[in-house]
Amino acid sequence: MTEPLPEIVLETERLILRPYTTADAPDVELACNDPATRRWIPLPDPYDDAVARSWVTDLSHRTRLSGIGTTFAVVARDGGRLVASFGLHELSRRNKSAEMGYWVAPWARGHGYGVEAARRIAAYAFDGPGRGLGLGRLEVLVDPANAASHRLAVRAGYSYEGLRLAAGVHGDHRVDLSVWRLLPGDPYPAPRLFPDAAECSDGVVTVRPTGPRDTEGVYAERTDPEYARWATPWGPGGPPRSVEEVRRRLEEVEWRWLSGQMTRFAVIDTASGKYAGSVSVHPKDLVWQVAVVGYAMHPAFRGRGYLRRAVPMVARWAFDDAGLARLEAGIATGNHASVRVAEAIGFRREGVMRRLQPLAGGRIDQVFYGLLPGDLP
Repeated sequence: MTEPLPEIVLETERLILRPYTTADAPDVELACNDPATRRWIPLPDPYDDAVARSWVTDLSHRTRLSGIGTTFAVVARDGGRLVASFGLHELSRRNKSAEMGYWVAPWARGHGYGVEAARRIAAYAFDGPGRGLGLGRLEVLVDPANAASHRLAVRAGYSYEGLRLAAGVHGDHRVDLSVWRLLPGDPYPAPRLFPDAAECSDGVVTVRPTGPRDTEGVYAERTDPEYARWATPWGPGGPPRSVEEVRRRLEEVEWRWLSGQMTRFAVIDTASGKYAGSVSVHPKDLVWQVAVVGYAMHPAFRGRGYLRRAVPMVARWAFDDAGLARLEAGIATGNHASVRVAEAIGFRREGVMRRLQPLAGGRIDQVFYGLLPGDLP
């Protein structure tokens, strides 16, 4: 039989992490009925007072007593109210590893409590016998669309490892989960390929990270025949099949950005606030600090020169903030509009890649362009 873990209390400057008590039941019930919490965590429905009391008096203590994890009620020193729930689960004494899970109460979000609690739990997990659990690895598993949870993991020092296929269950179907890991010697804060980007405007167009609010605009952009004529397919099935499919993809943008897989910027018509196009940056060679740029326009905003304004804004962010040394663009032969944009903002033609790009009905050559920091106008 596995030996139970000790019952302990951890403290930070603003928080106390302790076992659950009956006094926590009302706040547990409130937090676990929050739609944002329920979307990502499989919880009983309805989650009423009886379920909350069962959690605080029994279920939350079982993992510790069974020796396979421990759960903390995270309360604020100021006022003593519950602000979050954190736990270590799937603890392997053989592999000296565990999975960290959490939720932050809706009334406590935006104050950094989650990061503070996660850092303290990691210190306890990695400390040796007598002070901690002596673990050598922690991981967090997150739905790719759960932007807030990804950001908490990154701010707590976790680094991205990859995607674990069909690793979770939501309702009646399985979902992939992204894997973030923390090791005792990892640097803090964790290094990132792509830093956050602030909104930028020249008075005509505004550039900012893309998100779910751009769903309708992106759907119109990606289902436009002119876009499909030149672009690589949206996915194995071709163009997006529904607005909801686009929304799900856009919910995953922050995960891809934080994990260094790509960035996607929305180009906004500043006067109307409407979505007008997109610019993306994909890493190509991390050692050589090279990335690939792609861009597209909403059909209603073509011919206004918006990409000639927007792409340089993104390029300057890529060079100055992300530290890239070179940007590249591959343009299908015959796509004269895209060529005009690239050459107008300083890209230089460097060659032709024969039969590189798959398009409907076959493959096509790509004209290869390169941009260095000094090439920008």
